Amino acid sequence: MLAGTSAMSTARLFVGVQCDRPGDGIETVLVDVTGRSRTLRSRQRVHRTRPLDAELRDALRAPPEAAGAPDRVDLDLRLGAAMGEAVNELITEARAARDSITAVGVGGVRRAAGGSGAAGGHVDELGLPEAVAQAAGIPAVGRFGAADIATGGHGGAPAAWPIWRLLRHERLSRVLLHLGAVASLTFVGSDAAPADVVAYDVGPGPAAIDALARRAVDLPGDADGAGAARGRPEPAMVHELLTHPYLSQPPPKACTSEMFATGYLDRLEMVASRHGCRGEDLLATLTEAVAAMLVRAVGALTERPHEVILAGSGAGNIHLAGRIRDRFSPSSTYTVQRYGVGLRALSAVCYATLAAARIDGIAAHCPAAGGARRAAVLGSVSVP
Repeated sequence: MLAGTSAMSTARLFVGVQCDRPGDGIETVLVDVTGRSRTLRSRQRVHRTRPLDAELRDALRAPPEAAGAPDRVDLDLRLGAAMGEAVNELITEARAARDSITAVGVGGVRRAAGGSGAAGGHVDELGLPEAVAQAAGIPAVGRFGAADIATGGHGGAPAAWPIWRLLRHERLSRVLLHLGAVASLTFVGSDAAPADVVAYDVGPGPAAIDALARRAVDLPGDADGAGAARGRPEPAMVHELLTHPYLSQPPPKACTSEMFATGYLDRLEMVASRHGCRGEDLLATLTEAVAAMLVRAVGALTERPHEVILAGSGAGNIHLAGRIRDRFSPSSTYTVQRYGVGLRALSAVCYATLAAARIDGIAAHCPAAGGARRAAVLGSVSVP
């Protein structure tokens, strides 16, 4: 199954599996891959979402430093097994021949490792590729950030290369805003080479908004932005939220949702008490701050992008997406669906693409995005 590393004119089948936010579940996608190196292209065929069982979801949401928090190794194994089962369900529903699938690309829940998850720290992922391979009976490729770390990077931007392949244009510059566990950007300038790509985590995103919705207005989340739409943002508090130390650190940098979880929300509510901001007004304020920090980050790029592209489950937050569109006018703003990829499928498609590159021995890497010294072949292969 690991043979066939030469360029092929016919499509090869890969699966991508990703769990960006435990509350969203596991995303799986069946992908056709053609070509290799700079001609490598991926086309989404089938996308499915499998909810996590409540116990595993809550364990993954628990702050790692909390008393009684689940063991990291155990979570790594359990999530990997769940991801393998999700792959099996996708294969069955897609009626794909298991022996026609070359490999599974694996991306999991991001956690800080060797630091705070901010600039200077490292990022790794829960979701053991070996467990995926054993559960699915297919080779699994994962731990894509490890080679980036080994070459001096932080390991937090492995999807930059597949996004470069998707968005590169000879004349147009494009920035992709991924609204997942955190808000991140990937900037692909006109006629950019992989070494030119800028990609980093901007700051808190939909995970923080949903957690605040559970705390402040007793909602399970604010996936469509209806809660924030009923509130009124407090401008002075938005400005104060934009002074968070992480936001002022220059890239390359990476963060994880745990940085903007319990402690961040505690401080946010303290600030809100000074401004007399509560309930849905507080939810609207955080949502506005997320939109504002993205606009500020894009404004600091070397050129104004011709196109702004939204992806991730947070792109389905109508209020947040609307505030982003308003602030970026007159730049054209689209969703990644314009490029044939589902809102929640992008990361899984990227991991399938990285798996294909790893099987072919291609250095599918944008080294400057993570601060690496050179381009490296990303990922490790696990066989069942």
